[in-house]
Amino acid sequence: MSRYKFSPANIYNLDETGNSSVHAPPKIIASKGVKQLGSMTSGERVINVTMIAAVNAIGNHVPPMLIFPRVFFKDHMLYGAPPGSVGGANSSGWSNEHLFSQYLQHFIAHVKPTEQEKVLLILDNHESHIAVSVIDLAKKNNL
Repeated sequence: MSRYKFSPANIYNLDETGNSSVHAPPKIIASKGVKQLGSMTSGERVINVTMIAAVNAIGNHVPPMLIFPRVFFKDHMLYGAPPGSVGGANSSGWSNEHLFSQYLQHFIAHVKPTEQEKVLLILDNHESHIAVSVIDLAKKNNL
């Protein structure tokens, strides 16, 4: 921090999260002594869609990447997603080195770090974040 003097606009936090496709039913409250309660739950299997997102210290964000549990990605999967979002597919639905590298290129295109204004990107230790190819890409692009 003291070496590069990052401004708050150039400090980003990045993380992944899983979004469920099936909602959880609400809790039901009943009077004491009631023997039978009705509730509805979906018989559908839960499908998780992973989202990679980055937000900077002043609240701006880079459009997210959505990773679908499919073999091939199709553009129609992003229908209703935030503008500028990118997508990917992995049979498990989780991020990997290749997909994270695609997101990092998307991030670089939006943030446009330069030699004079480097960007600090805060990540966790997910295996896709610490791959050598990803670290090389970040260094080459002033992250």
